[in-house]
Amino acid sequence: MRPTEKLPVAHLLDGQLLSIIMPFYNEGEVIVSNVQQVLKACEEMGIRVEIVAVDDGSSDDGYQKLVKAFEGEKRVIAIRNETNFGKGWALKTGYEFSHGEYVLFLDADLELSPWHIPQFLTRLFQEQADVVIGSKLHPESEVNYPTIRRILSRGYYFFIRLLFHLPIMDTQTGIKLFRREALEASLPKTLVKRFAFDIELLVVIIAEGFRIIPAPVTLHFSRGGIGNIRLKTIWNIFFDTLAVVYRFHILRYYRRKLGQPLHYHWRVILFSDTMDAHEVANLRRYLALPYGKYEVIVLGPVEPPFHHPLLQWKKATESSYAERLFHHKEVIENSRDGYLLGTLLFSPDQKIFLNSGRLLSLPEVGMVGGFVMPAPDETQSGRFFYHITRSVFLNGPLAYRYKHGVQKTVEELGLEGCMVKKEVLEAWFSLPSHNHEKLEHQLSLTCKKIGKSLLYSPDIVMFGYFPQKTRDFLFWLIHQAMIRSRQKEGLLAWYILFSGFLSLWLLLVLSVWLNPWLSLPWFMYYFFLLFVWPFSGQAKGIKKPLQGLLLAISQVVYLWAFFTHHRQQKRT
Repeated sequence: MRPTEKLPVAHLLDGQLLSIIMPFYNEGEVIVSNVQQVLKACEEMGIRVEIVAVDDGSSDDGYQKLVKAFEGEKRVIAIRNETNFGKGWALKTGYEFSHGEYVLFLDADLELSPWHIPQFLTRLFQEQADVVIGSKLHPESEVNYPTIRRILSRGYYFFIRLLFHLPIMDTQTGIKLFRREALEASLPKTLVKRFAFDIELLVVIIAEGFRIIPAPVTLHFSRGGIGNIRLKTIWNIFFDTLAVVYRFHILRYYRRKLGQPLHYHWRVILFSDTMDAHEVANLRRYLALPYGKYEVIVLGPVEPPFHHPLLQWKKATESSYAERLFHHKEVIENSRDGYLLGTLLFSPDQKIFLNSGRLLSLPEVGMVGGFVMPAPDETQSGRFFYHITRSVFLNGPLAYRYKHGVQKTVEELGLEGCMVKKEVLEAWFSLPSHNHEKLEHQLSLTCKKIGKSLLYSPDIVMFGYFPQKTRDFLFWLIHQAMIRSRQKEGLLAWYILFSGFLSLWLLLVLSVWLNPWLSLPWFMYYFFLLFVWPFSGQAKGIKKPLQGLLLAISQVVYLWAFFTHHRQQKRT
C-alpha cells in the first residue's frame, strides 16, 4: 500500500463526515488554492468532508482571502485566532469548530498531499486503530529529507522513547487521523501551545487507552537545509517536552476529570463605563462570536451607539459592579443555564463558549475562569504596564489570572471571562447585604459557601487593554488596593505577602543603624527586580530596568494604599 495510493474509501465512511483541520500562519499566497486542492481531492474520493482552516494570528491577509473565496461554501469553516499562540492552540481551536466523526490534522502548506487520506482511512479500519499518524521513519515511506533533519528526528525519537515508552517512531509529521472519541477524551487535556504539542497529545491518547498506529508518507522537503528549525526552537521543544514529563509523571495532570461538552444557553453580562472606542470595539467582538445560543446585556451609564438583535442595555450608574448587578436581579432567568461576566475593557477568544461546557458541567464546579492578556492591537505602552501587572511580585497568589498555566482549583477568579452557574448567582442575590467589595471576590465566597469549587482553565483567554501612562497605572493600582482592603474575608495571603515586602524595606532602614549586612536581602531582592526580572518581558533598552523600577514602586504604592484604606475602614 503506497502512501498516496488512490484506494476506494467512500464505503468505509458510509456517509459519515471527515473534518480536516488545517492550521496556517502567514500562508496568504497559497491558502485559498491549497484548500481548493483538498476539496477537489476529497470530491474525487467520494467522501463527505468539512475543512476547518484556522488562521493562527497571521500578519498577512490570508484569512480575508479565505473568507472571500469560500463565502457561502458550507464545507469550509474559516476561523481566526486573535494572536499567534502556536500550532497546538490552532488545532485545538479547529477541533472545537469541527463536527466530523473522524478528524484529520493536515499542515496547510500541503507538503503532505491530501491523497494520504485513503491509505490512512484504510489502515484505521483494517487494523481497528483509533489514531493513525504519518511517520517519515516508516519503512514504506518515500521521503526526500535533509540528513540533519533525519538525525534530529531520530535523536528526538530515542529521547521520547526513553521518557514515555511511546510505541511510535515519528511524532512530528504534519498529518494525523483520529476517531473523534479519541480526540474528545484527550485534546481538551493538552496544555502545550507550540513546540511539544504532538508529543503531549499522543501521550494523553495512549494514557486514555486508545490505540495508535503509524502510516507511511510521501514527503519531498521543499524548504532547504533544516527548514525553520533553529537552536532556539530545539531548546524550546526540549523544554516543553520536559514540562510534559513533569505534568505526566509528577503532577498526574492528565488524569483530571472532564465533564460533557455541553453547549449552554449563555447570557453574557458586561459592565461598561464610558462606551469609548475600545469598549464599542469589544462589544462588537462579543456580538460576533460564532455561537448560536447566547445574548448580551450591558450594565452601564452610557447606552451603546448601535442596536443589535442579541444586545440589551440597562442603565446602571452605581460605582461598583456588585451594586449594579444587585440592582438588576431580572438578568437571572430560568431559561439561561450559564452566565458569562466581564467588562468591556476585554473581549473573549472565539471558542470561549465551545470548550467551557466540559468544565462547567462537572457537578462539583460552580465557576470557571481563565486569564487575561493584551489585545492584538494593544500599544507598546499597554504591554509595558501589562508585564508589571501580571508579575507574581504584585499579584502574589492570584498571578495565575494573568498567565497560561495548568488547570487547577483556585480561591478566586478574575471578573473577565468568569463563567458562573445560575445557582451561584441565585445564592449571591439571596445574601442579606451587599457592599462595595470586588464582585469576583463576593461570587467566589458565595460559590464556596454552597459547596462548589472554582476552576481556573488555561483554555479561557480574554484580550484587553491596559493603562497607557504611569500616572494612570498608579491610580488604577491605588483603586484596586482600596477595593481589596474592604474585603472582610480571604486576606491572610495578602497580609503575608505584604508583610514580606514591608520587611525588606524595614531591613534597609535598620541597616543604617545596626549592621549593613542586614540590607543584603533587600539588595538581592531589588537587584532581581531591576536587572533580572525585566528580561522576562518584551521591553527593550532602558525600558527593561524602568519596568523593574516601576514594579518596585508599585509594590510600595499598593502597600501604602492597602494598609491606609484598611485602617480607615476599621476606624469607621
